[in-house]
Amino acid sequence: MKLREGFFEVLLASFLWGTVGVAIEYFYDLGSSPYSLVFFRTLISGIISFFLVDLKVLTKGEGILMGLISAFFYELYALAVTIDGASLATVLLFTSPLWVTLISWRLVKEGITAIKVISSLLIISGVYLMYLGTGTILQIAIGLASGLIYGLLISYSRLLQVKQYKEKEIIAFQSIWGMPFVLPFLRGGKPPLPVWRCLPSTLRQHYTILFLLQGNEEE
Repeated sequence: MKLREGFFEVLLASFLWGTVGVAIEYFYDLGSSPYSLVFFRTLISGIISFFLVDLKVLTKGEGILMGLISAFFYELYALAVTIDGASLATVLLFTSPLWVTLISWRLVKEGITAIKVISSLLIISGVYLMYLGTGTILQIAIGLASGLIYGLLISYSRLLQVKQYKEKEIIAFQSIWGMPFVLPFLRGGKPPLPVWRCLPSTLRQHYTILFLLQGNEEE
């Protein structure tokens, strides 16, 4: 039963995550900076998380590193969406299972099995078949880089779970400590859109990570 619940939470997280690239592209088409949604995602999630965790936990150095990785990933993915488009950026992002397998092997000491490798390759093949397109070298490089950092984000989150951090604490690390690292990306860009227009998308991202972490823990 626990494994089944973890599977459905990961599935729900994947569904919610599929809307993120569309939201970024939508706001970009409206004339906003592509990093505005990243900023509001971090800000709103940080405010929510601030009231849900013990503030003493936020002083841990591991949390600062989590914030740096999270900020780097979201900014890179926002860039990938604006350059690649939501479809190609999402396809290349989901090379992450392969990166997670490799990174977790070193970081969390999880074994690499034939099933994991075959499953990762099938996922990558499947999302590519859904896209059925090609990209430039720059588009592919940026998309693969976002997939790599996403894999690092997932693996490091898993490491923090192993160290007995709670899901809400990991989200708080990503959001609160991510803020100092996302602010510089707003300099020189177009003004962010009104916060109320970004709220639905940022809440989807907040709960996407929550469901993903819960699913990983239960599996």
